[in-house]
Amino acid sequence: MSSRQLLPEEVGITVLGRLLLVGLGAGALIGGATGAVLGSGTAGGPWTEVYVYLGVVVGLFTGVLTQSVTALVVHLVHHRVAWGTVQRSALVPPVLASGVLAVLAGDPLPADLGLAGAVAAVSLAAVAAVATVRWCLAPYPRPRW
Repeated sequence: MSSRQLLPEEVGITVLGRLLLVGLGAGALIGGATGAVLGSGTAGGPWTEVYVYLGVVVGLFTGVLTQSVTALVVHLVHHRVAWGTVQRSALVPPVLASGVLAVLAGDPLPADLGLAGAVAAVSLAAVAAVATVRWCLAPYPRPRW
């Protein structure tokens, strides 16, 4: 099967689909890991796993919502700025959203545990964003200026 050139109207949908796919996968993993970090400071028992499950569910929702915002930002700026700026603009929403959400979730917990959750979420989101940004934005044609 040979690949074909995407039509201009297919490029945006393809990028959105790739971003949403990454949002689902990375959101679940980052949410579960952050939930595990935040739940590690609570009293043991059956409630420790609840933090992980809640983290996965919140991560799925947040990943999809954040990547929708990322797709909108990239779609608006990809013709107006240099390609490196487009790639960097795609890195900001996931890292920002994961940090804000982890700080809000860790607020009622002890300060050091909330900070550990925020650091875990931001670092995992940054790694996932950097690792997948080129693949997600590959369908866009590169500007020639």
